[in-house]
Amino acid sequence: MEHAWQSGLNDGKSDVSGRPAQPPIFCPECRSSKMWKDGLRKTWHGLVQRYLCRVCGFRFSETTTQPKVKVNVGSQVREGLEPNNDLTHDVVAGLDFSIQKASDSFSLFGGEDVGSHGSTVIGQRLNTLSDYSSTRRVCAEESEAKNLDATKKEGSEVAGATTQRLCENSDLIKDLPKLLQVKILEYVVKRLNQGHSEQGVRTYLFSLRTLKRHGADLNDPESVKDAISRMQVSNRTKSLLATAYDSFLAFLGGSWQKPNYTFSQKTPFIPLESEINELIAACSTTVSAFLQVCKETGARKREVAQIEWTDIDFERNIISINHPEKGSNSRQIMVSTKGIKIIDRLPRANKRVFSINSVDKQFYRQRKRIAKKLDNPRLLSISFHTLRHFKGTIEYHKTKDILRVKYILGHKNIRNTLIYIDIENTLFQGQENDEFHVRTAKTIDEACKLLEVGFEYVCEMDEVKLFRKRK
Repeated sequence: MEHAWQSGLNDGKSDVSGRPAQPPIFCPECRSSKMWKDGLRKTWHGLVQRYLCRVCGFRFSETTTQPKVKVNVGSQVREGLEPNNDLTHDVVAGLDFSIQKASDSFSLFGGEDVGSHGSTVIGQRLNTLSDYSSTRRVCAEESEAKNLDATKKEGSEVAGATTQRLCENSDLIKDLPKLLQVKILEYVVKRLNQGHSEQGVRTYLFSLRTLKRHGADLNDPESVKDAISRMQVSNRTKSLLATAYDSFLAFLGGSWQKPNYTFSQKTPFIPLESEINELIAACSTTVSAFLQVCKETGARKREVAQIEWTDIDFERNIISINHPEKGSNSRQIMVSTKGIKIIDRLPRANKRVFSINSVDKQFYRQRKRIAKKLDNPRLLSISFHTLRHFKGTIEYHKTKDILRVKYILGHKNIRNTLIYIDIENTLFQGQENDEFHVRTAKTIDEACKLLEVGFEYVCEMDEVKLFRKRK
């Protein structure tokens, strides 16, 4: 059996010790060759080496980039067969890793591979090849296959590209019954056509899946009520589940008495700036850049994930949030030179700056490791949204301008911003910021311009008026 790297990368050469030279490992995410070994994974076929990319933090196994077998199963001719021999003991043999045409010189009685009706695609990645396939299920039963085809056809008729991305590719409804899948697909299309955001629809889908996993019958409201009441979750989560099912039940044409779960708004956790800086400095390059952008812009996690390279002004140190969530406003935020330099070091392989799936997986694992290393359990409470609360609190403490905080966070309703006034008063206990911008004015026009941009009049000295504004 020939390895892919023996015929490709190293031409089958050996090192000084006589062992085959190991192939270079490339990251499937960023194609970097800088790797760390990250333990072994037990499989049915033995131990598999896992790797961690030092550039982007992507974690993968050696079989991801180094396929062990390249076969053309459909074109191979079975060897060692005799007439009237039991096919359950056939062995796939003669694997020469090339494209072969179907052989016409053998009869079916003589053991021809009836699957070899032409060239097949070569290069499929297989870890092992079974000796026989008598216990393998080749296809579904005819009735089941018809049901699957009908469901797929009906789903494709009612769902567009966005619906397929939400439902089929994200595994949100694959474990549900087929008839229920069709109803949910129609429900998704209706909500999308009504202008609801993709993230909101995804949250509702996850809620319906959670109810089903806890034994709820989505066609029976009483069963859903019983399942929600038995869940060991907060009242806020129960309220969200009830709201999601209420929307789905209204789509089905049913009605129920929605349970009322009361909950109080929790005060968000605001860490010290030194703790945030420690966490950012100890994370990988990509994760630290993502956290730095969240800290300086106050944007939500998915808003940062959708930032494109064209949204960043490297000369003026401005980042534009052009894909707001939850009905927020677009905005432009000025960031520090340090933040711009961190972003500029990232590879520009894609249209967007970050990949949310890669960052999301790596952050929580790295946070746990850093909290244990620094012996600071408070780091485990820092999330992406925590940095948004931190930005709102610090910005109000520096400027005392609630409208400025409202603009930075993108809120449409100022009531969502007023919480940072209470948080700032509690954390800083009325402490004033002593840093000011100072300007002077000799004429009335100059004084009016300074007042228009928020400067306050202080005094007058030597016929010059002095103004100041908090930094």
